[in-house]
Parts: sequence; C-alpha cells; structure tokens
Amino acid sequence: EDVDLAVQESGGPFFFGAVFSVVDMAFAPWIDRAAAMLSFLRKAWLAAMEARPAHRALRLDDETHVRIAASAWISTVGLVPRHVLRTPPPSWAVEDGDCDPLAAAEAAQCLAACHAGVVALALRRAPQCPPVLVDDLLRRAVGAAVGGQSLALGSETLDVADGTAAAAALIFVRSRIAVPRDMSERAARSLRGALEAVAETLVGKERVVGLLEEEFFAYCEKLEF
Repeated sequence: EDVDLAVQESGGPFFFGAVFSVVDMAFAPWIDRAAAMLSFLRKAWLAAMEARPAHRALRLDDETHVRIAASAWISTVGLVPRHVLRTPPPSWAVEDGDCDPLAAAEAAQCLAACHAGVVALALRRAPQCPPVLVDDLLRRAVGAAVGGQSLALGSETLDVADGTAAAAALIFVRSRIAVPRDMSERAARSLRGALEAVAETLVGKERVVGLLEEEFFAYCEKLEF
C-alpha cells in the first residue's frame, strides 16, 4: 500500500513520476519476488480455493476488485493518479459461450428483485430519458440473456437523443454491478454482456466502448435514494 501511494503521489508510472531512478531499481527485486509468489499461489493454493463452491460464491471478481481499488484512490488520495487516467481500462469482455442459462436466470432474478432501484439508478445518469424506455431496455437485456427475445427494437421509433441517453444509462448500470454483492460472477458476466449488447443496438459498438471508458470510475460515485 505504501508503494502504491508513493507512485500515485508522484503521478507514476515510477516512484519519481516519469523518471526511472535508483529507487525503482532497489524495489524491483522485491516486487519481482512478490509477483513470483503470487503466480505460484494462483497455480496452487488459489486454484484449490477457487475449486471450493463456498469460496467462489463469496469472492469478488476481477472487475469488482479493480473498481473498488479505483474508488479507494479517490477516497484516500483525493484524486486519480495521472498515469491511471492515461491507461485504458482493463477489458472484461464477455466471451461467446461464457454464460450459461442458470447464470442468466440468476441475473434476471436479481434484477427483478430490485427492479425499481435499478431503474432509478439508470436515471441518475440520464434523467432526461423516459423511465418507461429504460424499463423496456432492461427487460430486453434480461430477455436476451435468458434467451428467446430479440435485442432489436423492431418497428418502434426511438428519438436519437433518447437512444443516446438510454445507452449511457445502461452502461452506467452495467459498470455498477458488483460481485458478490449483487449476484454471482457468472450471473454478472451474463447481465453485463446483455446490457452492452442492448446499448450497442442504440449507439453502435464504438460508442459503447467509449461509454465503458467514461464509466470506469462509476463505482466511485456515492448515491442516495
């Protein structure tokens, strides 16, 4: 933690900002050892832990870990390190076949259980968006994840401004999903992927990629309802 704080305060990526110094050289062997041990643990101990259903059900997924860390930067340091802002956010793309029907069903159940709150959350990002439109798009995402419902809006006419706002709202919700707080990792992957897919039908893949980058720190926002 002290190392991270020192690098953050300098602006990174090295201890003295952009300047590579003897301090970096001195710390490198220790960091290399820690990385090696972490690699070993992932192959042995961590692999055994992840094989236990109880542990899998309670562990945070990689995306949640990173978003919580980003939130900690802002709450403890008061700002985001410059080198972090220059770094593209990690890719948590959902691969084909990564989600199963049971995971999609769990995602649908979790969304239904707090439906009103999720709609209200989406409208925080796009208050000008009609609530009925957000509700419809959330239902489409769940329907597509579970299977049997098309993502296309069909013959409905959608104002460009409404479509843009709705896509931003969906990606905001997608970026606030936390594991295991909201649902399991596989259910989260299912719902995140479905929300991205619906947003793509509204504004296209390139714009969705941009929205994902803009919402990298969405988890940091403290909201009251």
